[in-house]
Amino acid sequence: ADGSAFTLVLKSPGTPIPDHGLAESWVGSNNANGAPGSAAETGFIGDSFADDDGDGFSALMEYALGSDDVLSGDANEKINITSSSFTVNEEIDDYFVISYERNLYAQNAVTLIPQLSYNLVAWNSDTEIVFLSETDNLDGTATVSYRSATPMSDQVQAFFRLLATQQYSTPPHHAFVPPCPLKKSLRHSSLLKHYLA
Repeated sequence: ADGSAFTLVLKSPGTPIPDHGLAESWVGSNNANGAPGSAAETGFIGDSFADDDGDGFSALMEYALGSDDVLSGDANEKINITSSSFTVNEEIDDYFVISYERNLYAQNAVTLIPQLSYNLVAWNSDTEIVFLSETDNLDGTATVSYRSATPMSDQVQAFFRLLATQQYSTPPHHAFVPPCPLKKSLRHSSLLKHYLA
């Protein structure tokens, strides 16, 4: 690469060695000019499970969201549960939507995965979630949005949660945002009947 732009670095350079020929093995470096000859910054240091501000979000989750584990309540503002109409297979229907901010500097250290459940027992992040968009907020975070694969008219209730997985840790550290929208339904009272009808 020329100039002072961000270079590509391997997402997981450890074992097993990733296929260098696959685009999904690479991400943009967290630093301008990359880190030639040294390990890329992973960013998160500390106790993954700590909750120094007592708001129910672990330090790992707060780092992944771009919030601060010493400022109580700021992580709540990073997650939004709504509904929206979409045309799917030529039919217009309302779908559950989760939007959340992710810390772009955490991309080499933490993976955020939204999960959906209709019963709080079985959680799915593959067939029940549809990616909508990711928008760079130009402040070191991006807003990511997903919708449910099933329309609201087909489900009495639905719950979203986020799974944060720390890379480069053995065993991997996982953190969850408590299931939403029960927590969010108080703020989005117009959605309460859809979730708990």
